[in-house]
Amino acid sequence: MEDRSTISIIAEYIKGNYYEYEIKDLLKNKDISESNFKVLFEKAKEIVFNDSLRKYQKKNKLFYFIFLSLIILTCMFFWFIIPTQIESTSIFFPVLGSLLICLFSYLSLIYYKTWELEFVKKHETPEINYHIFGLMFIPGVILYFIISSRFENLADNLLKENQIEVTGKIISGGETEIQNRRGNIQISTIVVEFLTKEGNKIIAYEDIGHYEFQNFYLNQEVNLIYSKTNPQNISLLMSNKNITKFKNSKEKDILPEDMIYLMSVDKKNILTELNKISYGWEYNNKEALWVNNRRNIGISISSIMVVYIAQNFDTIDYFIEKDGFKRIGQAKYDTNKIYEKDNYKATITMLKRENGQEPFAMTTITKK
Repeated sequence: MEDRSTISIIAEYIKGNYYEYEIKDLLKNKDISESNFKVLFEKAKEIVFNDSLRKYQKKNKLFYFIFLSLIILTCMFFWFIIPTQIESTSIFFPVLGSLLICLFSYLSLIYYKTWELEFVKKHETPEINYHIFGLMFIPGVILYFIISSRFENLADNLLKENQIEVTGKIISGGETEIQNRRGNIQISTIVVEFLTKEGNKIIAYEDIGHYEFQNFYLNQEVNLIYSKTNPQNISLLMSNKNITKFKNSKEKDILPEDMIYLMSVDKKNILTELNKISYGWEYNNKEALWVNNRRNIGISISSIMVVYIAQNFDTIDYFIEKDGFKRIGQAKYDTNKIYEKDNYKATITMLKRENGQEPFAMTTITKK
């Protein structure tokens, strides 16, 4: 019992980094016998060693589960929390999120099974080589695109849900070229200024495609939508892709079946139905005509007749026949074609224009 107590005392001194001769002196001062000191000292060292092994085992296992937990928390943070709070398509947060997940994944792999006795006896703790961290580049890129798509999709969903449409003005823009092994990547950005519904001036940035960038110019007025929960979240209503996404428009030509359907639509719903076909309609009181300046087309609608004017004289007859209309008369160079189907009559008339401009086709469908 006395030997066991002496071993414990010696072990505490060893943990306190005392030298062997110092421990002997301390034992003398405590009137502890030095008999069998060598044996007792070795047993104390063994106790200290085993305690050290258990400490490193606990420490390594703790670090492993800490990094594993950080992976889960970071994934949740950058997947569920941040995207809903900032409502942004900025590349900063996807880059930060992918870096953190890669770092914690690398560290958890480094600490995996390092609490096993054989490892602890040989190494105590793992050696972290951050040069090897470069191997996480490919997983990091994949993670970036996954997180980035989450940010973009959520921002788009919130923008679609909370959108307010205004007219803005382009005040700046530019292109940045990034070089890599596979070639050059061009990033194009448009800077837009607009007033919110409350009258607040907002300057927002929108990334666009390189070829789309060439269609913009300084001080150009553009239609856009912004999110009422974050006015920096915008989308320009300039491309068919954006219009289809945010305005639920099919962005297609008006076909004969559409013209027949529009005859049955209530007047108060005509604008909604027209915008479902192609976005951007306005009523021209002077011409008594619905006009879409984006597509350079116009249409007049009543319950018994629809008149559609567009620059597609060479194709409208194809759609008329595809819809089941049968032509009356077969003159080769007719500029006035007549078709019939059930209770409807369709007439296509070419409207010539001066200065050699492309002619318009006026398509009229009437109920018999």
